[in-house]
Amino acid sequence: MPAGLGGKLNKNALGKAIKQEIINHSGCNRFPIKGEQWEEISVRALQSVGLKTEWKAGSHGSGADIWLANLNQGISNKSGKITRTKSTGKYELSISSYRTTKYKTLEEKLDFFDGDGKNFKNYLILTREEDENTRKYKVIFIDASKITAKKLKWSVKTGKTSKQTGWSGVNKNLGIKMNIVKSMSDQFWIYLDLNKFKGAETLAEVSIPMDKLGKTHMIVEAMPC
Repeated sequence: MPAGLGGKLNKNALGKAIKQEIINHSGCNRFPIKGEQWEEISVRALQSVGLKTEWKAGSHGSGADIWLANLNQGISNKSGKITRTKSTGKYELSISSYRTTKYKTLEEKLDFFDGDGKNFKNYLILTREEDENTRKYKVIFIDASKITAKKLKWSVKTGKTSKQTGWSGVNKNLGIKMNIVKSMSDQFWIYLDLNKFKGAETLAEVSIPMDKLGKTHMIVEAMPC
């Protein structure tokens, strides 16, 4: 049986498998990888390193997207956004999370985020940066236990009319910030300062020339295995 994620799995092998899947996809498609495509790529890569996966395409349930049956643990697949600011050295990853209108108080929302909502062990996040010449993917592996809502200092957020727009939580030492946005069904948004946050590691990076997208033979030549 394969060893568990988060330290025992051969992450180098998984990273190589994901990279190859991204290259394969990009050789057949000009459009970027999103949503269920990212989940499917992850499933194939996990299976290629010997893990038994349970995944239901099109499922929009909260929490784990992929279940690793032989390890009894889940993975949450996310698309993330990287924000860089040269002048300040900012290097931040942002991802969306749960909508929590069914939980009426801030305490109930935080209890859910850290409790029943955490039915997975790791996040597997795909980010994309591109310019007119190159599309760059980065795959970031995150220990979900390192993102804990109750370790943040929370305050009410208000708009220009002093009406509450949500809540904001921050722990600068951990490099974690969260917003809960009322206008988006009380959705959690997670912001990780990758210069400080200790629970993330890069599994794979792929840079593909724009003029080679959708051209399998050119992708293979440009991105040797």
